[in-house]
Amino acid sequence: QGWQILELRLLLYGGAQSATKVPPGLITVVPVTHEVVSTLWQRSWRRDQPGFADDAVRQLVDCEALTDAVLRVVNLAVLDSRGEPIAATQLRIDGATAAIEAVMTEPAHRRAGFARALVLDALARARTAGCDAIFLTAVARGWPHHWYSRLGFTDVGSRFQATRSTIPN
Repeated sequence: QGWQILELRLLLYGGAQSATKVPPGLITVVPVTHEVVSTLWQRSWRRDQPGFADDAVRQLVDCEALTDAVLRVVNLAVLDSRGEPIAATQLRIDGATAAIEAVMTEPAHRRAGFARALVLDALARARTAGCDAIFLTAVARGWPHHWYSRLGFTDVGSRFQATRSTIPN
């Protein structure tokens, strides 16, 4: 029928407060504007979804700016020497609940600790904001699921995402 079903695991942070500290001086994580982080998102969408038209990519990236109207959104990034984002994540805060979204690193810069620094920084910011529930989702049985577990996240359940690649006539 053209449907693709993806199982996403809900992971809740349950680590110790001390685990949320980023070692000083190693990697600098900074809050950035939507416009700054959108360059990384556009590159990622184009690389990971080569069939998407430029207009579709632009719409996906632009709709993220609307999220800030209903949640407190903090875009976090690691920048290269030119000020370009090479890794980023988004922290979404709604009252005492926070979600960490879209953790990504440019392929050429992976395995350097940037994603870890971003997640730990987001956790620290969420705790400072008074959040007592911090969660994220990861594809079931994918490597990030296990990686997040090592950072103190606990698997608490599933949700399913259904997308249809074709529209029926």
